[in-house]
Amino acid sequence: MGRTPGNARDKKRDAGPAGRHPEPGRRRTRRPARRQKATPMNGSRIPGLVLPSLFLLALVVGLWWYWRHRGDS
Repeated sequence: MGRTPGNARDKKRDAGPAGRHPEPGRRRTRRPARRQKATPMNGSRIPGLVLPSLFLLALVVGLWWYWRHRGDS
């Protein structure tokens, strides 16, 4: 139930972009995957880089303060 026979899976994988099989006698050529060009960092990424660093710094300072003052009464 719901399982595709092995040979049907192979046919589906060989189908072209429109779901059609290539013409007999024609080889499908594979193009190498295009790599995306690196884009310069924009300002929208700054909060994602700075805010976690600030939270980590605040945690370290808070733990340091607690460690220094743990015996105060």
